[in-house]
Amino acid sequence: MNTQSCPTQPYCPNLSARSVNPFAVPTVSPTREPSACISAIDLTLVFQAQTLCQHLDFTVPLGGVTVLAPQDSLCKAALFELLAGRCNPAAGQFLIGGSPIDDLPMDVRQQIGVLENNERVYEVMTIGQTAFFFSGCYPHWSDDHFYALMAELRLSRRMKISNLSHQQRALIALAVLLARNPRLLVIDDWITGFDPTSRTFIYQALQRYRSKVGSTTLLLGHPAGLGPHLIDHLILIGHSTALTLPSADLFTQDTSLRRAA
Repeated sequence: MNTQSCPTQPYCPNLSARSVNPFAVPTVSPTREPSACISAIDLTLVFQAQTLCQHLDFTVPLGGVTVLAPQDSLCKAALFELLAGRCNPAAGQFLIGGSPIDDLPMDVRQQIGVLENNERVYEVMTIGQTAFFFSGCYPHWSDDHFYALMAELRLSRRMKISNLSHQQRALIALAVLLARNPRLLVIDDWITGFDPTSRTFIYQALQRYRSKVGSTTLLLGHPAGLGPHLIDHLILIGHSTALTLPSADLFTQDTSLRRAA
């Protein structure tokens, strides 16, 4: 008798009595999840013809809010370029979700949201047109999430982006980023310079985002204005050293840690 293949089944076992125990429980290999959201291993960064860090090791944990505070603005800019995928390590490894930054799978790239100072929303569009446009760009887009944020800002769908202030446009860019439902959210610290009302909106939005299982927020730069209720980890980056603190509260209370920083 000819053996037929099983085109609709991914696996067709040989059902001979010698090889199959009908009472055996199949073993399933557990799926290995990455132990960290971001890992820097023996990292060397060269930016604008300067070596900014060498042999650097640090880990950004999965979940919560982590502040990554480099030693100076140039080092911060280099790390941001690296996270945005616009440069590669000069040496060592920089992994996101276990994959090298210079060879990220497309599904991993789609789950990374980066907000920087010059983030653009299209001024010719209304808020409703902005949501419609970006909903076709990102597979995990949530209209409900976007319009809930617009309601908090008291902005209607018919309002034109060009009629809004600079800070309002930046907040819409943040809302677009959050509505994409990224697994990793990377934000430059320029948002901490906003007025109190805008900062309150940002902190509340980040609080809700951090509650999502598996979602990680990385704020790059100085943690000014961010209280211990929001920060889960603080990572201080030096030229070849990194100090990870479990919370900003610990940092503010322990004088030995302040001296180490």
